[in-house]
Amino acid sequence: MIGDGFGSDDVWAGTGADFVNLALDGTADVLIQQDGESVAATAVSVQRDQFWANGVVITYANGVDVVTGFDAFTDKLATTIGDNGLANNATATGELYDAFGLRVGDGMVIDRSYYLNGRWDPATKTFTVDNTITGTDSIVWTQGNNGPVTSNANALVMVGFDAYQLEYNDVIPFNAADFPII
Repeated sequence: MIGDGFGSDDVWAGTGADFVNLALDGTADVLIQQDGESVAATAVSVQRDQFWANGVVITYANGVDVVTGFDAFTDKLATTIGDNGLANNATATGELYDAFGLRVGDGMVIDRSYYLNGRWDPATKTFTVDNTITGTDSIVWTQGNNGPVTSNANALVMVGFDAYQLEYNDVIPFNAADFPII
């Protein structure tokens, strides 16, 4: 488990499946998620030419980064993909795109960050899309290639957090100079 300390922190999940617990202490934490720092999905219940819809199940048999305690009023999410960062796409301006209704494979734009709302089941390591509920969990990822989510190792599940709450400047581009490892 990775947790933040007291005050404002830069929190790196690191490689592999991690559990990150952010303190709800009113300070500004930055959750940093880079390509390759999570685990790719092992299965999706629909094909790439089908659509993200209610009931679609994403399986992470090998785990995935899971985050609790993210606060949209104070915390930030810093994402990047490959060597390009996000400087040339919409996420650099603070946008996360709702993937609901888009094609699972071909509807995703490379280097764009997406989210889906639904329910995370830690026992089965599955995320079930459900766009009809509030107070939900969310899954966030950056489309790193033209493949399905089973080829992207940068997803994170935000437990008890609806990613729709993220505002214009809550998602920031990752720049290594801004977040030195101490």
